Amino acid sequence: MNPPLEPTDSNQILRHVFMWSVKPEFDGGLVLAELSTLPALVPGLLSWSIGEHAGDEVHSSGSRYDYAIVCDFAGKAELDVYQKHPEHLAVVDRVLSMYQEWAVVDFWMPQSASNWTP
Repeated sequence: MNPPLEPTDSNQILRHVFMWSVKPEFDGGLVLAELSTLPALVPGLLSWSIGEHAGDEVHSSGSRYDYAIVCDFAGKAELDVYQKHPEHLAVVDRVLSMYQEWAVVDFWMPQSASNWTP
């Protein structure tokens, strides 16, 4: 299911959340390093956060994901540019085989809720 093409309010931005786990035979740090290059290579990001699960126990949230990216875009067109950008696609090509599982969710949210300043 895709988010609506247009926000329901003119003061909304599109939040993109990507969560993943890495196959045991691969180094999660390598995947983090590869993905961390994207903000400098792909235009259109309003915010960017990346990190490893910091709960008391692995999968303490009941999920299967150990890492996440949260980033914000002005709208669907900007998210599409990011997802189709050659640098993004090149990074995906390098790390895709390392993923054990992944999930993505995109949703509209008030711009005031984004707390990142470039």
